[in-house]
Amino acid sequence: MGKAKQSDIHYSPSLEFEDKTTKHGVTISGVGTSSLEEFCVFYKRPKRVKKFFGFIESDNPEYLTDVTGQTKEDVIDVLNALINGKYDFLDNKIK
Repeated sequence: MGKAKQSDIHYSPSLEFEDKTTKHGVTISGVGTSSLEEFCVFYKRPKRVKKFFGFIESDNPEYLTDVTGQTKEDVIDVLNALINGKYDFLDNKIK
């Protein structure tokens, strides 16, 4: 990306991981400089959500949240949590 023309860059380099059984997944995108020192992390999972001031609840099979400004160490923690099924950690980290 460092040598490409700005007009040729459309997306940041990204990797997606999903547990097909539980439908929990993370997408990691490198942003910023070509050394990829900063990452955005997206967390997709099934979730029951409330609408209309909490009066209506429905299931969203692909509920998505994200967090920016993550380091390589943060990304490693997120991947380990996904691998080990620590979804509470992911819910708290990626709001």
